[in-house]
Amino acid sequence: MKNVFMTAILLGSVSLATAQTSANSGVPAPVTQAFSTAYPKATDIEWEQHAFSYEVEFEIDRLDYEVCYAADGSVVASEQELRETELPAGIQNQLKQKYSGFRFDEAKKYIKDGKTRYMVEVENTFGKEHELFFDDQNALLNAPKGSRP
Repeated sequence: MKNVFMTAILLGSVSLATAQTSANSGVPAPVTQAFSTAYPKATDIEWEQHAFSYEVEFEIDRLDYEVCYAADGSVVASEQELRETELPAGIQNQLKQKYSGFRFDEAKKYIKDGKTRYMVEVENTFGKEHELFFDDQNALLNAPKGSRP
């Protein structure tokens, strides 16, 4: 019985060590260097290799991030979870004016091809969720049917 217990602990330790060391194995050095420089406070880091890119998911201060890198370490695209107070003031004002009867659910900031977009998910009093998309000038890009109070 003691040997079974020790074997289970040993196998668990080996599995854990393998998972930790292989978390970024195969990721080119320019990518890992760019990532660690840009996000030194990142935790819960998980890498995923795609055909022509490397995606990393992680957290900073309990907020989720995703960044997609090319093999040379340049950023292809990024996604960042935002608190409501971190949204641009123009978007916050629109939410207060046009969606005051809605509950804030979540927000994300997307950057790709030099363009920044924001997604804000709000929920009406009936529990129906609406995704609102804004550009970097705070302009609402969509007006879902039935989303206004």
